[in-house]
Order: sequence, then C-alpha cells, then structure tokens
Amino acid sequence: MTTPRTRVAVALAALLTAAISGPLLLRAGTAVLTARVAAQEPASVVTPIYEGWFKNPDGTFSLVLGYTNTDAKVPFDIPVGPDNSIEPGGPDRGQPTHFNPHRQWGTFAVVVPATFAQGTLTWTVVANGTRAAVAMALDPRRELAMLADPAGGGKAPLVRFDPNGRATAGPPSDVIGSMRAVVGQPVPLAVWVADDTGTAARQGAGDAPMVIRWSRFRGPGIVRFTDPTPPVDPAAGGRATTNATFLAAGEYVMRGQTSRGAADSPNGPPCCWTGALVKVAVAPAPPQ
Repeated sequence: MTTPRTRVAVALAALLTAAISGPLLLRAGTAVLTARVAAQEPASVVTPIYEGWFKNPDGTFSLVLGYTNTDAKVPFDIPVGPDNSIEPGGPDRGQPTHFNPHRQWGTFAVVVPATFAQGTLTWTVVANGTRAAVAMALDPRRELAMLADPAGGGKAPLVRFDPNGRATAGPPSDVIGSMRAVVGQPVPLAVWVADDTGTAARQGAGDAPMVIRWSRFRGPGIVRFTDPTPPVDPAAGGRATTNATFLAAGEYVMRGQTSRGAADSPNGPPCCWTGALVKVAVAPAPPQ
C-alpha cells in the first residue's frame, strides 16, 4: 500500500532520473515516436491501370495496361498467381512480375479476339496485403491511337530481335525472341529498329536520337547493363546493342522500349513508341 509520502518519493525519483539522463530519454522517445509514425504511414502498393485499347489490322483488339508502384525506390516482385492474375483466361496473360517504381505507362498489352466486343477482363494485383484490381473493356471513350499519330506526326517504330525476324510495333503483347545467358557473364542484348516502311531508323536534321530503354519485366534477380539506354545506330542497319549481366539463374523477360528522344514515355503520349519483350534463360555459373 502506497502512502502520499511514497508517491512523492517516486515522483521525485522520476524527476531526478529525467534530469540526469534527459537527452537519452529524449532520444529513446523520439525513436518510439518515429516508429509509431512510420507504422501509421500507408505501405507501398502496386495499382494496375487500364490505359485503353486499339484495334489491330487483323481485327483483334489490344488492351493496353500499365501500373503505378507508389514506392519511389524499391520495386516489387509478384509472381503470377493469386496475387498477380488476369481473368478470365489466366492467371497468366503476359503481365509483368517485376514492378518498377513510379508510374509505368503502357507496359504491355493483352490481345483479345474480334468477338470480344462485350467482354471484360480484370487484372488483380496484391502488394503488401493491399488488393487492387482494374477492369478492361472496349469502351469507345478509351480508344487509343497507339500505332500512328492521327495528326500525321509519325508511326510506331518496328523492332526486331533478328534483322530478318518478326517485327513488333506498339505496346508488347508477346516475346519477339529468346536467348541464353550464364550468371555473372555479360551477354550482348541487341535489337534492330526500323521505321514503318522497314527502312533502318534514320536520323534527320533536328531529330532527337532514337533510343531504346531496357528494364526487367520478369525474372528472379538483378540485371545490370553496360548502358540501359543504347542509341539506335542507323549506320549499323538500325541496330541498338548493350551488354546485360544476370546475377541469378532462372527465366527472365527483358523489356525494351524504343522511341525518339526519351524512351521511358512515362505519361504518354500514346504514339509513337514500341515495346519489345525478349526471353532469356539464365543458367547457373559453372563451378570454380
């Protein structure tokens, strides 16, 4: 049982302790407060975004998607499955599993048949326990001019993994080539870029240089480039090349986005740029 005299003694002892070790208690209190504030801050999330759609020459439709990763520095890796799915017809409809920071515009496209007119797809992503989903439909208000500028300002460049291979234009919907690599050993990563006539991309007077920006779209480990934005060389038939070094074994998909000037095109415009996907099978490094 405490008495008034005991309570006074305890209070005086607490004051004395504070006077002796005040700075230490202040630092500890600041740390606790910071932890509490941090705990109340919203966790970073990934939000899928439906950019719109465009009609392909063969009558099919491409549904164009991007995303926002609210973390300014740290990417997310979310494998295809319950936490990263496109349905119906999924869960794998070619979406990324590596989500880079910030807003990523027109990262990929899902091709649907001409009979999709009244259909709907939904992309669902769960990051840090937060679920976000976006529905995709052929809303006339969401139609995009992805392959050609309606004002006559240009067309999306043609990109090939092989100078005589299949060309792609606009947002990527499938891989255009494959290659092999070994952990820790640089490997050339090259594409050929041409204008819509098939002629190697030229550099006209006053034109910004044509460049390609490489990034990881899928894969289990870090990828390092000698130059992530190599220029397109018209003198080499429109070839753009860099070296990539993979730090972990596994299956990767690399994404290269080609445009004139800034190859990231973070907020559009929709035309005129092209994304290309290249699959890379990376084997473990041989034993020393």
